[in-house]
Amino acid sequence: MRYLTLFIFICAVSFAAYSQNAYFQTDSITDYNAKVIDNGSIKNAIQCVVEENKKIRIYTPYEVKEYGLGNGRVYISKSIQLGDSVKRVFLRQLVKEKTTLYVYNGKGVKLFFIEKDSASLIELSKYHKDNEKINFRSDLSKITDNCLNIKDAIKLVSYTNKSLSKLITYYNDCIASPFPYLKYGLILGFGVQDLEAVRNDAYAFKDFVNNKYTGSILPGVFIDYPIAMSSFSIHADVYFSKYGYSLSKTTSSNHTDFVANTTSIHVPLLVRYTLPLMILRPFVNAGLYYTYNLRNSTTVYTTLINPVYEELQSVDTHSYISKYKLGFSVGTGVEYKLNYNHSLFIELRYNKQFGFSYDDAFHNNQFELLTSINI
Repeated sequence: MRYLTLFIFICAVSFAAYSQNAYFQTDSITDYNAKVIDNGSIKNAIQCVVEENKKIRIYTPYEVKEYGLGNGRVYISKSIQLGDSVKRVFLRQLVKEKTTLYVYNGKGVKLFFIEKDSASLIELSKYHKDNEKINFRSDLSKITDNCLNIKDAIKLVSYTNKSLSKLITYYNDCIASPFPYLKYGLILGFGVQDLEAVRNDAYAFKDFVNNKYTGSILPGVFIDYPIAMSSFSIHADVYFSKYGYSLSKTTSSNHTDFVANTTSIHVPLLVRYTLPLMILRPFVNAGLYYTYNLRNSTTVYTTLINPVYEELQSVDTHSYISKYKLGFSVGTGVEYKLNYNHSLFIELRYNKQFGFSYDDAFHNNQFELLTSINI
C-alpha cells in the first residue's frame, strides 16, 4: 500500500509539472494564476474572457497581447487583413519555433498565417481570389524553398491545423520524413481458410474437417487514415472470397461426404503502425475482423456400407456456418514508396473468426497474402 501511495503521488506531481496553467499578458502585467475561460475557437479569436473575483471581465486584442488556456492553447494578438480592412484579432499559435504557424477562426472564415524569422505575417489563403490554380501549396513552396527535404510533403499537406502544423515542424528542422496522408486503393490477394469444428453436432466431423485448408482469390479495396498525423493509422479493407470444401471419411460401416461453400464479404478494421522510413516502410497491424457470408451452405451425405450394397442413408442440409462472423486479425508487411503519393503494399495476415449464433459449429482460421496499391 505504501508503494502504491508513493506511485500515485509521483504521477500527480509529474502531471502537475507538465500541465500548463492559464494566463494572460498585457503591456504592464502577466497573470499566471488567471482563470481564462475557453469560449470556442471563434469567440477566442476576438476576446479574452477572464474570471476575476467571481466576476467576468472581457479583454479585447488591443488590451491583451497574449493569453493561454489550461488545455495548452495559446492566442497572440496580431493585426491581419480581413476583407477591406485591417483588424486586431487573437491568432491561435499552432507551432512556435523560428518559423511560427498561426490560425484565425472567424465566422465562415479560416485563415493560416506564417511568421518567419520574426518578420511580418504571411497569409496562407486556401485559394487565391484572382487565380484558383495558385493556392496555399504554391505559397508554401516559395516560403520553404530553402529546404528541399519537404518538397514532396508540400504536395500532400492539407488545409488543416494538424497537417500544416506537421509540415511547419518538418520545415523548422528541415527533416526528410514520410508525411502522413489519407491513402485508398485496390487489393488483390490470396487466402487459405479451414473449418474448425469445436462444438455441437458438427463436432462429429472434426476428425476429417479440421485443419483442411482451401484457397480463394481476394479482390477488394482499402482505406488508410492517419491518426493525429502520426505513424499510426486506422486501416480498413473490404474484400471478397469464395471458398469451397469437399471432404470425406470412410469407416467400416458408413461413408460420410461433407460439402460446404461460402461466398463472403470481409471487413477488417485495424490499427496500423508504420515505421517512418522513406522508401521501404515495414508495418504491423491488429484489430477486429468481420465477415458477412452471402452464401453459407453445407450438405452432409451419409452412406451406409453393406458387404452386399451401399445405400444413401441421410442428407443433412442444415448450415453449420453462421451468416455473420466476428474475430480478430493480426498482420505484418512492408510499404514500398513508388513516388510521393503512390505506394505498393505487401502483407501477410492471420485471422481468427467465431460465429455469432450458438448453432454455428465452425470457427475459421485464415492465412492471407495481400498486395495492394493506393491510387
